[in-house]
Amino acid sequence: MEISYVIRDITPPVGIRLGGYGHRFNKRSTHIVSPLYLRLLELIDPYGESFVLLQMDLLGIYLEDSQKIKKSYRQNYL
Repeated sequence: MEISYVIRDITPPVGIRLGGYGHRFNKRSTHIVSPLYLRLLELIDPYGESFVLLQMDLLGIYLEDSQKIKKSYRQNYL
């Protein structure tokens, strides 16, 4: 079995609009408290079948973005 692990800093620049509701609505970030990361774990069995787990420090992503990520991964790594 092969195992691959990738971690990337995906912290947006200061000044980006904050996510969420209420007191964050229409506000922008003023500083970075801690970095945001993307983590990817890929397991490949002896037959070449793979399982990929992707974790991102985000509130959520749109379905369209999820589909773009899947397509990009398949085109570049499978």
